[in-house]
Amino acid sequence: MAFNTKIDLSNAKVYQADGQQLALSGDTVIATVGDLRYQTHPTFTGNTQVVDKKYVDDKIIGATGTSVYNLATPSTVEVGGLPATSTLTGFTSNQLLEKILVKYLLPTFSSFSYTGVATPVEVGTVLSGSESFTWAFTNSGNVQASTMCIRDVTSGVTLATNISTTSPSSQNIGTKIFTSCGQVQSWCGSAKNTCTTQFDSSSVSVTGLLPYYWGKCTCPGPAGASRPTPTCAMVIAGNKVLANSSGSVSINFASTADDYLWFAIPSTVVNKVCWFVDAINNGAIGGGVSPACNLFPTPGATVAVTTACWSGCPYCVYVSNKQSASAVSMAIS
Repeated sequence: MAFNTKIDLSNAKVYQADGQQLALSGDTVIATVGDLRYQTHPTFTGNTQVVDKKYVDDKIIGATGTSVYNLATPSTVEVGGLPATSTLTGFTSNQLLEKILVKYLLPTFSSFSYTGVATPVEVGTVLSGSESFTWAFTNSGNVQASTMCIRDVTSGVTLATNISTTSPSSQNIGTKIFTSCGQVQSWCGSAKNTCTTQFDSSSVSVTGLLPYYWGKCTCPGPAGASRPTPTCAMVIAGNKVLANSSGSVSINFASTADDYLWFAIPSTVVNKVCWFVDAINNGAIGGGVSPACNLFPTPGATVAVTTACWSGCPYCVYVSNKQSASAVSMAIS
């Protein structure tokens, strides 16, 4: 019969009194189940005592720390990113490494656009609501998302917040300038905190213009005898051009010898002073109302023009002094 002479090492059979020493030689292996630990952690005074690694990590690195770096990556600057005079106390070694190697990068807008509407638009145009703003920016993790907004710079109104794209809804458009903005988050150790620093996109604009009009009135008879009197009805029944009329405009009246020519420009635009077809066919604008005077005289009193988009806008209406055939483009400036 075989006997097992090994001692069962347990509290029931083996006892080591306080102050007694147990010398071990060879390898002492802890099985996969179980551990070797202090019942109560002592105060360490020597460098040959068995220590508890987690206990040391907790004391040196912090209760939630680890000796393996596991914070922000990759590095964003060369080593030495921690500014001079930075406070170092109170941070774990991991947090200090992060401060040195991973410099905080401010977010910046890489794009900002306004889609779904052509520019220019006629003053007073009501947007359909299908228009939208879109943007993108760098370092998105450093943006406080709830502060993202769209601002109408022209009026100072914030259209929307906490969004990535938005429609400005229906609004009456004149000339509008929009920007996108947000606030950054700053670092305090490894925690992000709301910061009041605001970053803005470049602006995009939607230009609202009053159109200019032109037309012809067929009135046979003696020159100047049946010259039409400009009215709102005549203007809005003419041809509308949504373009900037402050410079030179080009019009092909395609008129006959029985047609009076006319064009209407917003009164805010400087008066037109000349017309030009070619080196032979050109002349000044201004003067009296008479077939013997310039082709276009100085316009009379402004005409209040009302459309579906706007009401009572004053226009200067230039009506030719006599009927004139014109089959090519005429530059008016």
